[in-house]
Amino acid sequence: MLRFIPAIFALLLASACLAEESHPLLLRHPTVSAKQIVFVYGGDLWSVSKEGGVAQRLTATGGVVSRPAFSPDGSEIARQPAARRAA
Repeated sequence: MLRFIPAIFALLLASACLAEESHPLLLRHPTVSAKQIVFVYGGDLWSVSKEGGVAQRLTATGGVVSRPAFSPDGSEIARQPAARRAA
């Protein structure tokens, strides 16, 4: 019985990796400043205070926004241009 444990563990690990590939996370690419957190959710940028609270949508584009980044002083947010969503 003990000799099957590594094989079972390998199968569980492989299925978890494959499941992650087929179901991408909606909350992606978080970036943090002194006061807020900005992240991508559902293809748009969202912002929330570091203390918590309700997230505010910053973009509502027809594309998918990615890789937000704060300026060094935290006053502006840069992002990669939106790619068009597949129809």
